[in-house]
Amino acid sequence: MTFNGSSIFKGGKKKIVGIATLSLFSIGIFGAGLFAYQHYAKSPNLLPAEQQFPTNPETVPNLISKDEAIHIAKAATGWEELKIDDYRIETALVHVKENGFAFLVDEKTMQNTWKIADKMQPDKYYSYYIWKVKLISEEVNRNEGHERESWIDAENGEVLLAAINGSVGDE
Repeated sequence: MTFNGSSIFKGGKKKIVGIATLSLFSIGIFGAGLFAYQHYAKSPNLLPAEQQFPTNPETVPNLISKDEAIHIAKAATGWEELKIDDYRIETALVHVKENGFAFLVDEKTMQNTWKIADKMQPDKYYSYYIWKVKLISEEVNRNEGHERESWIDAENGEVLLAAINGSVGDE
């Protein structure tokens, strides 16, 4: 038996095949449009910075600068007295949410990113903006320690935590 393609359309089936084809094509277009919307509208890294998250001046807090946070962290951990020349500084601005997760904040747009930096006590730090400052010396053999970490309240400059080599000094 040979198959004749035109035999499918005999007996009024041509209209049903046409409707089915058009329906499937429409569903495909709708699905592609939905996928494109989710991909571009929900992924802030694909959009230019000014279009990622509209910044509302009323919701952006007035925060201390990264340099101010570093200066406060050095004073809180006694870093200046060590007179260490060879060191590096790691900083991160985080925003603590109601579940205790601290999300990294984009310093240009002042909006939370999707990256989780830490898990903190939600009852103690909820809605805080915190500068996490880590001062790391390359001179590991010194008695004073080689790593100092501070958490600085980014809204008022208060030291929330000062740790030397993992040991908490003040809280």
